[in-house]
Amino acid sequence: MNASTSKWWPAASRVLAGALLAAGAAALSADSQPPGFVIVDDATVPWAPPTPLARTAFTLQYLPPGSQVMLAARPAEMLADEEGRLLVKALGPGVDAALAAVARACGCHPEEIETLHVGWQAGEPDGSVVGWAAGLVAGRSLPDDPAFRIREWGQAKSTAGETIHGGPDRGFWTPVAAAGRVLVAAPGPSLAAIIEAARDAGSPELALTPDLERLAAALDGGRHLAVLGSPHALGVCGRAMLAGRFEPLVAGIESLVGDSVPAAALSVHCGADFYVELDVVPSLDRPAVVVAKQVAERIADWPAAVQAYCAARDLDPYGRAVVTRLPAMIRTLAAHVRAGAERRIAVVNAYLPRHAGHNIVLATELALAEAPATATAAGGTPPAEDALGRLGRPMTIVFAKDTLERAIQLISDEIGVPMEIIGSDLQVEGVTKNQSFALDERDKPAGEILRVILAKADPRGTLVFVVRTQGGSESLAITTRAAAARRHEVLPDRFQDVDTRNEGPK
Repeated sequence: MNASTSKWWPAASRVLAGALLAAGAAALSADSQPPGFVIVDDATVPWAPPTPLARTAFTLQYLPPGSQVMLAARPAEMLADEEGRLLVKALGPGVDAALAAVARACGCHPEEIETLHVGWQAGEPDGSVVGWAAGLVAGRSLPDDPAFRIREWGQAKSTAGETIHGGPDRGFWTPVAAAGRVLVAAPGPSLAAIIEAARDAGSPELALTPDLERLAAALDGGRHLAVLGSPHALGVCGRAMLAGRFEPLVAGIESLVGDSVPAAALSVHCGADFYVELDVVPSLDRPAVVVAKQVAERIADWPAAVQAYCAARDLDPYGRAVVTRLPAMIRTLAAHVRAGAERRIAVVNAYLPRHAGHNIVLATELALAEAPATATAAGGTPPAEDALGRLGRPMTIVFAKDTLERAIQLISDEIGVPMEIIGSDLQVEGVTKNQSFALDERDKPAGEILRVILAKADPRGTLVFVVRTQGGSESLAITTRAAAARRHEVLPDRFQDVDTRNEGPK
């Protein structure tokens, strides 16, 4: 994780939309715009993709017929980019190990794998990969050394002019048509089906259902990473593929797009900015524009759901600083989402600052690794950390200029305590939520930073906070000394983290 970036990117991203539009307008001036290319500033129209004029055809090659969930990656391009390397690492040790295993089988380095296609099928009890195909970069070929091939792939046999290595559990094939630059791996029966399908079709491309074919035609093959398939199939084979701590991802996907969607794809691209896109083929009875709007609305609900999830975890001290920032990251993502319909497909996409991708992925991976809060050994439930206790957590906030409302939200997201500004109380003292100031507070308790923020918003010292309890949950309310006195609310002693609280306004 890029620690310095993680502290500023949520605030910095507030100007991203305007910056992108300005950059696009400058790059595509009236003199340089290609015929028919129009810049549109409309929140109901998805963002233009990273390479709108240099789109690469999306293909899936040498995968088992009937694959229901597919992955297409471009490892060489990802690993040549700093953010791409960080994203791969953030995906966790399992992904790192899998990529290393593919490279080892190809007799090359991961940076020399140009394309990697992976296919899964329902019915695999352990969720194992049904098949994969790796294509090497130009100028690189698979080793010709017979000893290497036997050691890594197994004994060889010839079938219809093609050479196959291995046995029924795992077989390897180097297609003659690929001139030594492609290695295909799959269980024996699946590998035989791949070879037969490629021979019958006269092409290595995977035959897709009509819905998946329409979806693939809309995708850009130049994206660094793309996953596509049937959400329903993911709910079946995904239960095994993503068992254990990753199971919430399956439920999250199902709740996002619904179980009636025939096909969907998620793709990302690392570049000057981080780009993420969700494409959904709607069912016949639902217009694409309606589906896009519904998906965007569900994404808007994610920050609260993620915050509740993280609050219910028994956070490890080493990952807490990252996990507690996840709700703020998701909130920033949701704020930059655009949604619309293109070619009868619902498109929901967003641009974020360059390092946002690996920060979100790393925080998510760590959050999924955290165990739920459990009962103590004596059989009781460990006491939850109260609002004032969480104000003792260290944090860092740095910005050149931002509002009181945004600063309060950053603390709320960081410590996982709901915080509200009582605007009517502040107005009486001539203070507004939009009071702006600079802040540079590093590695200090959240309560101390909160007091600095209140003093900057009103140097007269009129702003205070109180703890309120509603339905057994605590929150902080930003108010004034006079308003708190009128409601007989008790203030924390000199704003120190002491256990003095009230049960809400009387």
